[in-house]
Amino acid sequence: MGTPVTPVGADGRSPALVASGIVDSTGAVINPDSYATTAITRDANGNLLTQTISDGTNSWVQTITRDGDGYVATVSKWVRQ
Repeated sequence: MGTPVTPVGADGRSPALVASGIVDSTGAVINPDSYATTAITRDANGNLLTQTISDGTNSWVQTITRDGDGYVATVSKWVRQ
């Protein structure tokens, strides 16, 4: 199956953690683990490409890009929709 995904912070290495959550694309602190996953997309090999979460009011999408060998190259911030 695919490579496990870890959210990546602005420095490209560590999660953008703030006290009780992660900073989204707007600078708001969110806690993705407490929200429902509403959609995912996968490539032909079953690797995760995007995941969408929702708190019932707002939703966020995180995008995973892969290199030519299928390994995770980048993981975006959670982008508020």
